[in-house]
Amino acid sequence: MGIPLKVNYVLLRKQRSYKLFPSERYRVGLPFINADDWGLSPGINEGIFELARRGIIQRVSILASGSFVNHGLEELKALPTLTIGLHFSLTFGKTFLGDRIRHLAVDGWFHPSPTRVALLFLLSGQDRRRRLCQEAMLLLREQLSILESYAVFPKYLDSHHHIHLIPGMMKSILPILREVGITQVRVPWDPARLLSRISPVIILALWARLKWKKWGLMFLPCVYPSTADYSSVSCLRRIVVQKEGYEMVVHPAARDDVSELNIPDEYIGDRVREYLVLRSLEPLFSHEKSPHE
Repeated sequence: MGIPLKVNYVLLRKQRSYKLFPSERYRVGLPFINADDWGLSPGINEGIFELARRGIIQRVSILASGSFVNHGLEELKALPTLTIGLHFSLTFGKTFLGDRIRHLAVDGWFHPSPTRVALLFLLSGQDRRRRLCQEAMLLLREQLSILESYAVFPKYLDSHHHIHLIPGMMKSILPILREVGITQVRVPWDPARLLSRISPVIILALWARLKWKKWGLMFLPCVYPSTADYSSVSCLRRIVVQKEGYEMVVHPAARDDVSELNIPDEYIGDRVREYLVLRSLEPLFSHEKSPHE
């Protein structure tokens, strides 16, 4: 059914204030679905690609520190209506910067705990915090360079475990984002998740929402479905049709191979369910109309 056309045009004007990317078009009655974690495993890449090929996913965030970035990447890049972003990471994968990274990695490997990274920034003294910010800047440049080596130039930034929300992080990496022309970032402010296990993320997102606009950053309203929201197709469908113009964050996989690869993952067992439920919503996206139809 959707919402009245008059309201759709109001939302359209609001959406345009975020400067849609050339590969995107406004989808009346539908959110912009963004899949995270490309590069984490082949099964994740395959699930994301299939959903993107079917027109369900419109944005893909690449985990440049992952070992499988190149798996299926050329096919992904060939999709004409897809926008690619950087899934900035300080909590998964490896850096090749050696001794230049002393605090945020051990022997080149990132620590998998976002809490540890957050506490490092929040509890360190001024000198150590300055070194942490310098390391974060180096790591951002490294991950952008990895994507550039694959001829990928990200249009927006989000992050693994939402580490870009850590107070002080965005301010330190902002000059680099401006340098490469990234002005859109994710602010995962979803009031429905305020009392969930990701409540610290939601609280930090509220703070970022108030602060980052002053820095010239843009972000879409966000919906972050919970595991329960994927319990049935009808449940997720209700969310999708109510969140026109929102960024909807998803983590699908065509097969559950993270366990076989011994990859730490908080979504083990949930990714394939997300994939199947999202794929079942294909009729919604195959019949989408532009505002002028």
